[in-house]
Amino acid sequence: MRFLAAAVSVDGGVDGGAGCVPLLVHLIHDVSEASSSVCLSDDERATRARASAALHNVVMTTASQRDDVDSRHEARVLRLLEQLRAYCDHLRPTSADEPPLFVPRTI
Repeated sequence: MRFLAAAVSVDGGVDGGAGCVPLLVHLIHDVSEASSSVCLSDDERATRARASAALHNVVMTTASQRDDVDSRHEARVLRLLEQLRAYCDHLRPTSADEPPLFVPRTI
């Protein structure tokens, strides 16, 4: 519930992100066997969207409070990653019947 509050709140929410960033990144980029399908369920999409919003709020609040070069760099990298993730989500099909625009290769 605290992460949901961080997703809604723009003041940083969860104690300025102390210790929650690795969990949020894991929720956004889960690479487990359960999420290996190309199509995501509605619950997985909602979880990723909330975790992404919470991470955005934590990083941006930290960047505005510290106002140093490293914080601004972290915020810029986060914005680029958000754009990349949005593009990848655009390529991902929304249903199992729909063919993907891009099929990732397994190495």
